[in-house]
Amino acid sequence: QVFRVLKAKGCFPQMLHSLYIAEDRKRLEDEICKFAERQGNHGVWITTQLAEASLDIDFDVLFTELSSLDSLFQRMGRVYRNREYDGNEPNVFVYTQDCSGIGSIYDREIFSFSKEGIKEFDGMFLQETDKVTMVKNIYNKEKLQNTKYYDEFKKALQILKNIMDYEFREQDAHNILRDIYAVRIIPIEIYEKYS
Repeated sequence: QVFRVLKAKGCFPQMLHSLYIAEDRKRLEDEICKFAERQGNHGVWITTQLAEASLDIDFDVLFTELSSLDSLFQRMGRVYRNREYDGNEPNVFVYTQDCSGIGSIYDREIFSFSKEGIKEFDGMFLQETDKVTMVKNIYNKEKLQNTKYYDEFKKALQILKNIMDYEFREQDAHNILRDIYAVRIIPIEIYEKYS
């Protein structure tokens, strides 16, 4: 949606998300890394959360929806990653209304706690110690005690404690802890092209 709006206004953004086929995703990941390395480059990249931890990029400004704070801080780590920021104006803009992925990618209660925790830093510089404190406050056992997130965490932990290592595959652990089931596919056009 953001891509279409910017393109309609005459901006030509680049886009990167996890639904590209492997070949195109690799090409785009290489492009964004090369773009970020060149001094004086101007442009816009729109990405999903895949850029949070998997790419070593260093941009000047970040516009992002709020997510869980741990994910947000990973995103922030892609701005002035290899340089010292000496500006006086904010260079990270976090939008907290109508955010996507709440309830599917990000737990609703963790999101709510994240929103509550980030409010006091509106327009302020955020230090690494602030980030650590905020994440500790959100993932605090007492704060999470009566949440669905904590109940699911306890269930997953109990399952892991009761299963012998050799009985449990890595994918099973991933599914229990993340409640995600993914299947890699090959689009028919690509299959036919290379088969």
